[in-house]
Formats: sequence, structure tokens, C-alpha cells
Amino acid sequence: MAKVIKILCVIFIFIYQSAYPQVDNKILVKVDNKIITNYDLVRETRTLLLINNIEFNNDNYVKIKTIALNGLIDRSLKLSEIEKYEIEKFNKLELSSYIDNLAKSQNITVLELKKKFVNNNLNYDTFIENLKVGYIWNSLIFDLYKNQIEINTIEIENELEQIVNTGKTLQKFNISEIEISSENISEKKMVEIYKFINKFGYEEAVKKFSTSESSLNNGKLGWISENELQNVYRRELKKLKVGEITQPIKKNNKLIILKLNDKETEQKIVENVEELRKKLINQKKNKKLNLFSKSHLSQLERTVLVEKYE
Repeated sequence: MAKVIKILCVIFIFIYQSAYPQVDNKILVKVDNKIITNYDLVRETRTLLLINNIEFNNDNYVKIKTIALNGLIDRSLKLSEIEKYEIEKFNKLELSSYIDNLAKSQNITVLELKKKFVNNNLNYDTFIENLKVGYIWNSLIFDLYKNQIEINTIEIENELEQIVNTGKTLQKFNISEIEISSENISEKKMVEIYKFINKFGYEEAVKKFSTSESSLNNGKLGWISENELQNVYRRELKKLKVGEITQPIKKNNKLIILKLNDKETEQKIVENVEELRKKLINQKKNKKLNLFSKSHLSQLERTVLVEKYE
């Protein structure tokens, strides 16, 4: 796999030089033995603009350049770990489903999506290869932690019985997030952020401070059922009234400020008990896998040498 990746890197560099001859291809970051160049950053930023259906202009480019660079660093860390364990498998159906949904979100076909990449001097195959890194990473996390994903069957059956026998009312939250790196952030800086929110509004604070890709959509995460949320998020959101924001929530090396945009309750109606049991089990497994994934990546960020050159 390492040889394939090296060949791809050579091809990508040639493509970038053809597509962006005016860009100085200097090294911006070195992650372990991998480099991230200015070409990579331009391509990643333009790709984020395209898949989020945001206009290509200098203002938008500047706004999301940091998000793009952080994404490149995370991908390089994941790729190093993938190479270390020599894993290549991934869920092809999940990748195909993502592409289909991406095209539908822009009211175009997959073929039209490919053409959109070409028309914007972006290589669609490169985009797919980068997506594969994320799905291979998911396979790696599952292999590493599958023996630690213990599901409490008694808890599942109790929850199932409650839903079936009495019905269960669940809350759904429409939320937005501001994600901030917790490294070297002072209490004074957090006070400054909250003052900014009070003065200019939450969405403006998202644009100014958030390092999450969700900032491309003004931080909006949409509707999420309470049983899909981490306990700490659910606990803090239940304290809020619509329109209010949380205190900073620590998540690995990040600080999260959530806003409750709206909330509603839904009544669970059970038609197929076995399907519901499978759904509850999968939700809890996926929640644990997501935690393992974030924890593992956070550990790599602390242990792998990342050198920034500007």
C-alpha cells in the first residue's frame, strides 16, 4: 500500500502543478514523514467549498483555510497509522452512499458532480482517494477496539421493554457548535469569545472562532435525538432554553460551545421489536467507536511530530 500511496503522491503533485501553476508549492506542514504543501491546501480548501456548495471567492477561501489545513493534518495522521497497520479494507457501500447523498444535497447526479470537479480544476479521483482514508480509518478503529465495545445487554433489554410496554418519549435537539482548540487557550480568551457572542451573535462567533468543518454551515449540526448524543452533551443541552448556549464542554483537546436552536419531543412507536433492538445496539456501538476514534486521533496528535513552517 505504501508504494501505491507514493505513486499517487507523484501523480497528485503533477495534477496540482497543472491546475494551479501560479501557486508557490512550498511546504507548510510536515506530519511524521509526510508533507503538506501549499498546493494541498489550495486543493483541500477548494474541495471544501465545492462539496459544501459555497461560492468560490477570496473571502470564503480565507474563512475556511484553517479548517482545510487542520483536515489535511488529521488525514496525514490517519494515513500514517493506516500504513503502520497495513490495512486497506473499507466499507465500499458507505463510500458509495456518501457520494450519492452528496450529489442529492446539491440536486445533481453523481455524473454531474464529477463534471463539477472538472469545471473547477479539481480532480475527482483524488477526492475519492482522500475519502477512502476516512473509511479505512474507521475499519482500523473497529479492528483495534472491537473487543472493547461491550454492550450491556441488560440495559438494552430494559430500554427495549420500557419502549414497548409504555412507549417512550424522546427529546430531539436542533443544535449548532463552536469548536475551539483547548491548547494554550486562557480563561481570558474564553471570556472574550463569550463577550463576542453576546455582542455580535453566535453565527458570527462560529465564523471567527470555530475550527470545525461544521462552521461552513454556520456551525449547524441539525436535529439529533437525545439517545444519539454523548451523555455530557445531553446533560448540558437539557439545562438550556431554546436560544441559549452551553458553557465550554471539554472533548479531548477541544472545547465545544453548543447552542440550542430548537427542541421537540417524539413518541417512539414500535412496529418491529427485533429491528428496534438492533438499532439500539448499533447506536451504542457507533457511539463507542466514535469515542475511540476521537481518542485515538487525539493520542496521535500528542505523540506524532507535527512541524509547521509558517
